[in-house]
Amino acid sequence: MKNKKLREIKNKLSLDNYNSLNDFIFFKYLCEKGNEKQQRTFLEALGIIIKDDFKIKNQKIAPEIIGNKTCILDFIAEDGNNTIINIELQLQNTKDFKNRLIYYLCRLMIDSLNKGENYNKIKKIIVIAIVNFNMNKSPYYHNVYRLINEKDKINDKFTFKLEIHIIELKKFREIKKDLTNKEHLYLTFIDNETTHNKRKELVKMDEGLKAAIEKIEEAVQDREALRVYHLIEMERMKIENQIEEGMEKGKKEGIIEVATNFKKIGISIEDIAKATGLSKDTIEKL
Repeated sequence: MKNKKLREIKNKLSLDNYNSLNDFIFFKYLCEKGNEKQQRTFLEALGIIIKDDFKIKNQKIAPEIIGNKTCILDFIAEDGNNTIINIELQLQNTKDFKNRLIYYLCRLMIDSLNKGENYNKIKKIIVIAIVNFNMNKSPYYHNVYRLINEKDKINDKFTFKLEIHIIELKKFREIKKDLTNKEHLYLTFIDNETTHNKRKELVKMDEGLKAAIEKIEEAVQDREALRVYHLIEMERMKIENQIEEGMEKGKKEGIIEVATNFKKIGISIEDIAKATGLSKDTIEKL
């Protein structure tokens, strides 16, 4: 089954059937240098006001633990008002994801202050997480988190310098779209359930998206870009297959081994317990 699915990935890579949430493709059409027009429009659509001198501070495809062959998106930008913005793309719901977001936010804040500088120089940090799963119980697809006073949420906000945006695509798909709304327009374009033909219609409504679709078409025709795309898609499919095959194997033998492997790739203890029949206490000790 695994080999069949991997062959399907290779056979389906075209303008008619690419994954817009693939890290590399997403990087090419939205986060790469030269995409400032769509970056600015997208961020402002999320309610993030961008000041002059908006620039990419650090954007890279960094080596990751996928056979030392592939990469993951890392996008950091800064505007003229000393606000640092980080965009993260997350397709699978891992138990440590919220903690990772907190870590990224704190790391960016620490890095924004040079040794010996006054604490007043700390910059505002905004982390944006676009996720392909339901992350919380809120009915809203776009939620913003800041430090506030629980007893006086309106009048006493501790600081505006820490901000996390969670955008849940699964919830977004369920709402009625208003494509005159830039946030709806951009998220529809980003959504991997949107066809390329539909994207070609969307770009007529926004110059930034017109540039974005050109980047996608260039990437799909570039051999090296396709190589990286293949690696990421195949690794994603391998992880999905490991989960699927592990559940089958767990019914017959090696339940402890399967549970251990599930923990390594970040599956929650509750889900492991359901899949293996092991108790939560046993799984926690693995």
